[in-house]
Amino acid sequence: LRGWLTEAAYLATNHKPLSIPSGGQEQVNRVFVSTGEELRQAHAIADFADCITFHGSAQADALLRTVPGDPKEMEAVQKLVPALQQCVLAGQKLELTPASIRTVVAGGLWARSHYGTTVVTASASAAASRNVKN
Repeated sequence: LRGWLTEAAYLATNHKPLSIPSGGQEQVNRVFVSTGEELRQAHAIADFADCITFHGSAQADALLRTVPGDPKEMEAVQKLVPALQQCVLAGQKLELTPASIRTVVAGGLWARSHYGTTVVTASASAAASRNVKN
């Protein structure tokens, strides 16, 4: 569900593909509210998403503009493969489906469009995590 919501939020506010400026950063500064193992997983997924959207922002955007399950979705996934290959560590094995790729790139594109080049300080991150706890 989160992937669908993130995709919808990105598409609602970005009517054309993002343009990454020359000299732009690969990693997007984010606020994480997880802890422990969940925080490590969140960082790993965010790093993967940032890498894909940095090396293939137009292709990632094109994927999100396809209809899930449509043959054009698989065509868009194939065009994203070079970016995916740059982001998988040597020896790492991943099982990716069009749906999982959509979820990852939706998160990466939304974060890139939302946070942009904003630098999140450690104190701001800590304050945000204190405010989110139940």
